[in-house]
Amino acid sequence: MRMKLLCRLVGAALLLNVQINAMAEMPGYVKAARPHVGLLKEDVDRVRNSLALTGPDVFPAMQGGMSFVITPRRKALSDRAEQPIFGSIQTKKNGIFIRHIDGDSADGKKIRFQLGFQDAAIDTYAAMRSFELEADRDATIELSWDKTSVVLTVNGTSYNLKWAATMPLPWSAKDQLYTFGGRTGEVIKDFKLWNAAKQLVAQHDFLDLELQEPVQDYLSSVDANWTTLQSCAQTANPVRQNGSLCDLAFQGRGMITGAASRFALAYLLTARPHYMAAARRLADQMFLLKDNTTQGLNGQQLKLAVGGNGPCLPASGPWAFCTTGCMTKSMTAIFPRAMLSLAITLAATVPCWRKTSRPPSPPIMWAAATI
Repeated sequence: MRMKLLCRLVGAALLLNVQINAMAEMPGYVKAARPHVGLLKEDVDRVRNSLALTGPDVFPAMQGGMSFVITPRRKALSDRAEQPIFGSIQTKKNGIFIRHIDGDSADGKKIRFQLGFQDAAIDTYAAMRSFELEADRDATIELSWDKTSVVLTVNGTSYNLKWAATMPLPWSAKDQLYTFGGRTGEVIKDFKLWNAAKQLVAQHDFLDLELQEPVQDYLSSVDANWTTLQSCAQTANPVRQNGSLCDLAFQGRGMITGAASRFALAYLLTARPHYMAAARRLADQMFLLKDNTTQGLNGQQLKLAVGGNGPCLPASGPWAFCTTGCMTKSMTAIFPRAMLSLAITLAATVPCWRKTSRPPSPPIMWAAATI
């Protein structure tokens, strides 16, 4: 699932015509051997704008409405039988969901959907309606709810749904999940959510439904790294532990650059401040390691173990990725003092930086979160 996100990001970068030298000091073409594709902030923005990663400040729980256009697709082998479109079924909670239900027509021309309202107080649906849409054709869905009823409108045809008699009124979507998903190739256009006063509280011009869940899975893995990082000791002489992110001084390139780039990409996609804080904390730990006194192999001072390259950090500092989409050696003009200090520290303490003028590779992206 994460590969969908990565492929979409790389695809966005390629669409910008990689022959153009958009980044200083870097070749503007993709090499056949060990290829690198420069990823600009605009590439990330393009992907982010097709996602719904944050919901409205206040979801219209008691009364509101939504409308959108969806292009239904036939079920692919990788699709779930009951794939959620909006929200999701929850246990003993109040919320709205729209999902696929298994059993599309035999000829594949009709795609089945279900709208459901759940209430924690009852075991049945508070309100429910199944409906069909034509495959591969845009369909307009409109939905409104208040304390007395629900109205579902499909391509201009309205259906009035009554609240279940056993449900305690008034109903509220107090546990609503603001999440989207979909089958392979499905998109939503012109999504609008409004409150009881008919004020727009959320709007998305285009949502790539297939990409929503892989991105949420990706962010969940980054959150796991964030949790681990909070327990890491901030010290110049760390004790080797269990091979986690806390063992920064003993880890190889994959762990160091992998965790750092995940924090950066998560921040670029969401602008959530705790991802920026995690990237900065990782940088702080690297600063501390310049004073490390631990003796490594052959009696050398341990600085940063980076896989088969020994104490050579493959990328950071001058070749770091920044939020303006640039890669340059002109540190003082672009990066803040913290990044400049890190570059100076690395240049003074990491042997390969002093011995070669060739930029380290591949570029590390966590600098994006320190700007």
